[in-house]
Amino acid sequence: MAPTSSSPAASTRNGDRFIFRLRRANSPAPVKPSGTDMLLPSDCSSEYRGRLARLGSPRRPYWMRGTANLIIANGRQNGLKWTCEPMDMLVKLYDLPDSRSAFARLREAGIDVRRALAPEKHKVIAWVHRTFSEGWASEAEVAFSRHPVSCFIAVDRGNLAGFACHDATCPNFFGPTGVEPVARKKGIGAALLFACLEDMRQAGYGYAIIGGVGPADFYSRTVGAIAIEGSEPGIYRGLL
Repeated sequence: MAPTSSSPAASTRNGDRFIFRLRRANSPAPVKPSGTDMLLPSDCSSEYRGRLARLGSPRRPYWMRGTANLIIANGRQNGLKWTCEPMDMLVKLYDLPDSRSAFARLREAGIDVRRALAPEKHKVIAWVHRTFSEGWASEAEVAFSRHPVSCFIAVDRGNLAGFACHDATCPNFFGPTGVEPVARKKGIGAALLFACLEDMRQAGYGYAIIGGVGPADFYSRTVGAIAIEGSEPGIYRGLL
């Protein structure tokens, strides 16, 4: 049975399940789950699969807003064309998991996670701009203006391997964060996340907000983050 624009949809790929919330194009209200997940045909459009893959692969339902329209090919419905807006997520800073093992693994591998120093600003900002985006570089620059600096970096044998910021665009927000592509799957992202969240807890925050989440499963699994219903598009509404 092909999914329709009034039904939630799910897809499987290499054993991973993607679940998201649809929103009708002419209505501001999210479509309510029907209780029955629809599986897309294996031959659904490559455009659909590409958009889906960029969401990540949550092991448990993580609902996201989207606009869905049926894709018609060869005279039949074979998928959905849609756009989505990631939700924000909430983290309980007073109930963070023990992070010692995350930092210990990196120390054993020769990777240091620490607060960035003011004299490193030009190098870090240039690297973020080159590796990720101009927007993230702008946010990281704001983090360097905080006292103390609210940007943390991962250094692997003298080279930048990752970064994470908090209180950049808004107080009490975590992000942006990113890891050098060749340095991923080593636990750097988790250690940077812990460094920022623990710093925020030390500053007196009880909760932290992760804005415009991409890899929802990572944050849910690592620090117990939960989606904030109705938070899309959030603080980046109307971004140039």
